[in-house]
Amino acid sequence: MLCLCVTRPRSRLGMLRSALRAAFGRLREERDFEMRRVPEVEIRSTSPVLRVSLDGEVATMATPLRYRIRPGALRVLAPPPGAAPGAVPERVSAAAGRPPPADRPSPG
Repeated sequence: MLCLCVTRPRSRLGMLRSALRAAFGRLREERDFEMRRVPEVEIRSTSPVLRVSLDGEVATMATPLRYRIRPGALRVLAPPPGAAPGAVPERVSAAAGRPPPADRPSPG
């Protein structure tokens, strides 16, 4: 699930206070924002483009912005459970730690 954090409606001064609390690690969900876990979200704006933080970089993206989860889409290399340090990793699905499907052979 995606964690969607939405700020509560505020004046400009209120937004500045929230930004300062965030900078000092003092935000509280019940006071400053609402958090929901969602499988997908679409963010609309009156602007045709928005500046978005993407993997630590700022990018300009066309609206609406659409985000969704893709279960099992990420493949990772990991040592088998209980393997000795330095063991050769095997390819594992991020979804429940399962080996890849038979129709997708392991690289190598």
